[in-house]
Amino acid sequence: MKGIRNTMTAAILAAALFLTAGCGPGKESESKPPADAGESVVNIPQVISNEEKNRIKKLIHDYFSSLYSVPIEEYGLYTAMGNVPSWIRDFISEKTLELAEGNTEIGIHFPRYFEINGLTVIDYEMKEYKDMEDEMPNIDADFLGKSNDSVYYSVRVEALGKCIPAGAFESQFTQDEHGIYIRIEEPEDGERPAGPEEPEEEEIVEDRIRMLLNYEVELEKIDGIYKLVTVKEANTHSTLKDRLLLFNNDFAQALPYINFDKREGSNEYVNKEDGIVYEREMELVLDFFTGLKSLDRKRMLLMYPCWEKDQLEFSGFLDQTIEMDEEKRFSDLMEITNEYKERFDYDSMPLQIDMLSFSSDKYGKLEIIPCLSYTQNKKKYFVIFETEVMTKDGTIKGVESTCRFNYNVTLSGDAGNEGRLKISGITLNESKKLH
Repeated sequence: MKGIRNTMTAAILAAALFLTAGCGPGKESESKPPADAGESVVNIPQVISNEEKNRIKKLIHDYFSSLYSVPIEEYGLYTAMGNVPSWIRDFISEKTLELAEGNTEIGIHFPRYFEINGLTVIDYEMKEYKDMEDEMPNIDADFLGKSNDSVYYSVRVEALGKCIPAGAFESQFTQDEHGIYIRIEEPEDGERPAGPEEPEEEEIVEDRIRMLLNYEVELEKIDGIYKLVTVKEANTHSTLKDRLLLFNNDFAQALPYINFDKREGSNEYVNKEDGIVYEREMELVLDFFTGLKSLDRKRMLLMYPCWEKDQLEFSGFLDQTIEMDEEKRFSDLMEITNEYKERFDYDSMPLQIDMLSFSSDKYGKLEIIPCLSYTQNKKKYFVIFETEVMTKDGTIKGVESTCRFNYNVTLSGDAGNEGRLKISGITLNESKKLH
């Protein structure tokens, strides 16, 4: 998982280094200072072979694949009772299984509900990649240390989370006597209390996010076979009581839903499918802003009454004013709904009140970067560009200046269907004259 690295937890590193300390003289892992130094023995952490590291990574990969293959709600009773479910028992050490019965702090943390970026994750699964040289690109496992038959790892799992709005989760779930979240059962028609008809509930649209889940893992080697001793969320508040808090999400890091990383030293995308989506969405954003640059001060003044009147007049003005290739209409790039005034605020148009026109259709600098809050349904971008602008200076002609623009841009639709992918909103964060 190139480009995705978190700082290893200080506590687990300290623990690993402490545990690697030898118990007596004559060990190969010890380095002795001169006898008159008056200091204690300094220990060199033990290492493991690359072959063993690959075996361990495969074990961790298969464990999380099995763990995430079962819905979160199936883990509620196991979490409350402190038992290990059958579908992951083969991965767990006998020592842990013996301690597990009825122990809610066994150190095996199960999938759970949590909030992130205003959404509540209600399920997750491993992020899968196709045609990758790395057979397990969704697992990043860093070896921390070894003590006798135990090894310690910092693990990051790339996963997809199924989400609903946090408010919708509150209306659909409640906590039982153990504090476990369970889904509220809908009463059957015959069981509904008599009374005035309730308004129809708004349909809850599920969304999906990409995320990085961080774990601290201990394994032990018995008779040549590695098993998991503990798999804990890398979280400063990791007791059961703390993990039942929805806002306790320290172990999770939100990522843009698409992976736009490129292979090291190459222009090829790590994930080809996501790369195709990213290129199409960048092209739409570039076409949109290039079109808006044709609006000079006169056209902006003419556009205002159309923008103020209604969406039909607004889209009609844009189509008549901004030229497009191949008989396309500029408004086809946009999702112009009844909320167009909020989504395409007049003051968010690039040409600001102190500007006369854009003097170039080129960009000195252009960045189109997916936001961390980019989800499957809400494609959010940071767009930053620099370009030449004629700004007011007290003369009719004005003076040419380089200006920088900083936008939040939202897209909707499917990048695989050119006609459906549209700009659904823009917000101007900053316009600044550079020189």
